Amino acid sequence: GKLVRILHPYRGVACFEVSPTTAERVAAWGRKVTSDHVRLAIADGLVTLRHRGGLPGAAPWTHECGGPERTYFSKDKLVKPPLGVLWYGDSSEVGFRKRKDYHTGVKPQVVNGVLVAFDEVGKSLRAYDVYTGLKLWSRGAPSFTRFAAVPDGIYVAGGNACEVLEPVTGELMRRFAYALPAADAKSVPLFVADIRVGEDTAVIAVDTGKSRNLAKGLYDSKALIGLDRKTGKQLWTAVATDRFNHHALAIGGGHVFCVDSPSARTRGELKRRGKAPGTLNSTVRALDPRTGTVTWEKVFANPFVSYEHSGYPAGSVQSGDDALFYSAEKDVLIVYKDRRYRGVKGATGDLLWEQERGAHQPIMVQGEIFYNQGGGAFEVMTGAHIPGKGGVHGGHGCNHAIGNEHLIFRRHFTAAYFDMHKHTATHMLNVRSGCTNSLIPADGVLSAPCFSAGCVCNHPLETSFSLVHMPIIDGWLGNSPAREPLPLGERDPTKLAPEIRQPPPRIPASRPK
Repeated sequence: GKLVRILHPYRGVACFEVSPTTAERVAAWGRKVTSDHVRLAIADGLVTLRHRGGLPGAAPWTHECGGPERTYFSKDKLVKPPLGVLWYGDSSEVGFRKRKDYHTGVKPQVVNGVLVAFDEVGKSLRAYDVYTGLKLWSRGAPSFTRFAAVPDGIYVAGGNACEVLEPVTGELMRRFAYALPAADAKSVPLFVADIRVGEDTAVIAVDTGKSRNLAKGLYDSKALIGLDRKTGKQLWTAVATDRFNHHALAIGGGHVFCVDSPSARTRGELKRRGKAPGTLNSTVRALDPRTGTVTWEKVFANPFVSYEHSGYPAGSVQSGDDALFYSAEKDVLIVYKDRRYRGVKGATGDLLWEQERGAHQPIMVQGEIFYNQGGGAFEVMTGAHIPGKGGVHGGHGCNHAIGNEHLIFRRHFTAAYFDMHKHTATHMLNVRSGCTNSLIPADGVLSAPCFSAGCVCNHPLETSFSLVHMPIIDGWLGNSPAREPLPLGERDPTKLAPEIRQPPPRIPASRPK
């Protein structure tokens, strides 16, 4: 049992010699420890013990929104308090370092014990081992790359192609080309706004000429392209009437869900011209993932909102634009727009409930419950508020919250996590996550790659690190300040210098005139 515990959970191997009599005992022990994750083999006097596939209760973080359903909620059960440092470091061979991104960068993802992150400045994709921090691979990528990290490969989409990389080695396994119909292809290459990888279909959101400004449509797309995950065959293309938005693209329940609506830029132009309507429609569609045909369509009218004159337009677009979140457990699609929530039946599009006001998105969906960014908890089936659930402080700084069943992670001045059972907060002093959350609870650890380089905020510790559940640290905590022991020769207070023995001077209550 001790040997199994020290092996790397995803790629650990131990090999040792045994005598014939010992081999019999080892074989009997091996039958007890063999599982879906642990394999033991005995041949020619050698015992080989392999640990693969992670730890029971661990789960990956396959998309920057958690998964193709866009839950922002990890299924990993192992990341729980108390958390202790597993490793930290920041170099060419340890961790990951990138400049602040202010909502425009790609967030890290974790699968098979590997964290993958994209460096926009260096135009490279990099992977490191979440249990050691050691670099696994790095390779060049298109100038703006979107990816999804699923167990069978890292799906990297950029320009007119999607490459599938082996997660541990970074080697190219497959390359899929795609294109828009000739009538719609006005320029080459295509610009990829995002990617979702479902059970047997990968969906890529593309456009033909894009602004790198978020308020002007960085994550908008004109078309969705469906690819077969195994063959790369282009199955279908769906073209928007207005535009698709990457926050409003989800896969679940046998559907591809998307929203077709006027962009923030279009709304701004309407307002400048004095033609702002009272409402604008958002059209929610459910597409068949293999054919792209519309299964159902629902139109929602929303009060007209323009972000043009807000204090921080990029953040307003990010938190107020159309967004979708899907609960597979309840087959409910939560439709969001400008702090309004609607619950829709995933199979039919029937409206289940509606809330006119709420906190900003993204929300975190945990099966039957969803949490908003203010820490409130609500029933997925009815939208009803659940008093006393959650207990999360509001954020402070550029960030959003994500969670698992034990904790919610966000920036609250510093990087922090909140215990949903005890309603307590723990702050990781002097470090922070990225401008959008880079604290990822997945594969048994809390990964925190350095996404804060170059930020004006005063957080002096710029380093990558990984935290793991560590019960022993409870014994290190206390309510009294820690005192450093005196040198051996000075432990008798009478032997200290007079100025040290004297009490410190009293500080006056007010400044002298």
